[in-house]
Parts: sequence; C-alpha cells; structure tokens
Amino acid sequence: MTSSSFRLSSPLWLLLWLLLPLLYGVIRRHRCPTFRFSHLWAIRNLNSQNHSSHKNILHLLRSLGLALLIFGLARPQHVEKTHEAHKDAVDIVIALDLSSSMMALDFWEQSKPLVTRLDVAKKLTIEFIEKRPHDRIGLIGFAGESYVVSPVTFNHEWLIQNLDRLTVGTIPDGTAIGSAILAGCNRLRNMEAKSKILILLTDGINNCGKVAPEIAAEAAAQYGIKIYSIGIGKEGIVPILAIDDSGKPLVNRFGEAQVIQADLSLDTTTLQKVAETTQGAFFHAHDRRELSAIYQTINELEKTEIQLQAFVETSEYFPIFVLIACGFLLLELFLRYTLWRVLP
Repeated sequence: MTSSSFRLSSPLWLLLWLLLPLLYGVIRRHRCPTFRFSHLWAIRNLNSQNHSSHKNILHLLRSLGLALLIFGLARPQHVEKTHEAHKDAVDIVIALDLSSSMMALDFWEQSKPLVTRLDVAKKLTIEFIEKRPHDRIGLIGFAGESYVVSPVTFNHEWLIQNLDRLTVGTIPDGTAIGSAILAGCNRLRNMEAKSKILILLTDGINNCGKVAPEIAAEAAAQYGIKIYSIGIGKEGIVPILAIDDSGKPLVNRFGEAQVIQADLSLDTTTLQKVAETTQGAFFHAHDRRELSAIYQTINELEKTEIQLQAFVETSEYFPIFVLIACGFLLLELFLRYTLWRVLP
C-alpha cells in the first residue's frame, strides 16, 4: 500500500512572514529624501502616477521574493510511503454439527421463538469469520458423516455463502465427532501457519463414524492442531422442531410448525478430553449469550500478528522555491537600478 503527502519539515520558519509587514514599514519610514530645485519646471513634467505604480511593482517583487525564500527555508517536501505487511496468520477449520438435535429451541429469542441451535450457531460463526479477515478459514459439516463444505481459504465471502446454506438433513443423521476431527486434520495438517486450530461445535454424543474422538484428537496433536471444543445447548428435556427425513420442519393442518419435547444429552467429558489432548480448551454454551462470549474468547486467544514495514521516499522542494525567490529579488534589483531607477 502506497500513500503520498506534502509537508513542511521546518514550519517554524514561516513565523518570519509576520515580520515582512514590519520590515516594509521601517523601510518606508526611513526613506524620506528631500531635493532642492532652482525652478519648478524641472519637476513639472514628472509623472507621479507612473512612479507610484513602479514603486508598487518593486515592493511586490521584493515581498514575493522574501516570502518564497522564507517558504523555502521551511523545507517543503513530498513524502511517499510504501507499507508492506507481513502476517503471522492463523489457519482455522470450523466443524459444525448438523444433526437433528440442532433443531432444538433452547436458544430461542423473545422476538423469534422458533430460532434453533443451528440458526444461532450459524449466525455467530459468521460474525466470528468476519472478525478474522487476515486468516484462512475452512468449514466442515458433520452429522452421521462428515464432509468438507469449504477448504481453508481467504475468500470469506464465498465461505459465508456456503455456511449460510447449511441445513439439517443434507447428510445421514447422527453425530460423528471423531470423523469431523479427522476431516479437519486433513485440511490443516499441511498448512504452514504458525497456529492451526479446529473449532468443534456440537450438541451431542459421538455415536457414528469409524474413529473415536479421543484417537482423532491424538492425531490432531501430532500435527500441532489445537482443538477448541464447544458443547452447545441444555441437557435433558428441551423443545425441538419435529422434522421429516429430509430435515424440513413438520407442520400441522393449520400450517404451524410442530414442536415436541426431546431428551437430549451432551458428552462434555469427551469434548473436554479432546481439547486437553491438543492443548486447546473446552466450553459449554447454554444459550446465545454464552456462545457469543465463547467465540469472543477464542478470537482473543488466537491473535493474528501483523507487522508493517514502511519505506519512505522524500523529495525536497527547497531549491526550487529558493531559485524562484532569488529570481524575484534579482528582477526587483534590476528594475530598481536600471529601467525604474529612482533618485537617492
């Protein structure tokens, strides 16, 4: 990034401008010559108007010369700065649970009572992504299986578009936490970033997949990947939207969404062990406010370091203004003692 500006290196010299009117007054006060003529006819033909205009031009040339000379002493400069950024970015993969339990309504809002866990998780995840403009971020969706929604990328706009389209029912139901961790590892293991993290967001118990979460976490630790595991939602009986096999909410004959009561569980012990294995951290969000605070905590824990180097190129205009000032002063002297010479 390049920026340019104009500046005065020694602006205090401009204070001399205040002395110019004073100097002009002193000169006029001390130049009061008198002459004696034997006859008035010797001065009768003098043109006082031309003489006055010549004096004004001479004063103008001298004033301009002195003013430009003072401005030159203030050292006007053109400064061009070139900034080069060196980033120690963080590579991040977010694994988002898309199982049917994410349709639970315990994250509801007063104005939107049918807001699900998934709705809130997607919205807060988007806010987290927008706060990390310098990091590469990828996205994993999982339920009974896991799949890559987006590879690790700087194109956050495209990433958010894909995240916003995620819904329950796009993959077989279940909670394959171990598979999600391995999928995240595969995205991050060859990355050269100083810090590599996996944010695992789930509301259930591992009940699918071919690998246990603990084994997957050990693999992540081998690749230097840190896991922040987030368990969301309340345990026990909670309201949940009834859905069909495709993940669409069921409605009654009046077109109203059907809400049922379900007994939901969260394996906090496994999630905590997964985080500890990779020197990460475990969090439990019971509501929207807590989940927002957790994302903020992770954002503060994983800082992206940006170092800026500035290269400055300075062009001096001092000689130009001094030459112009000398030109005005020399022209004033030339006219005063040649063409418009005045009597002493």
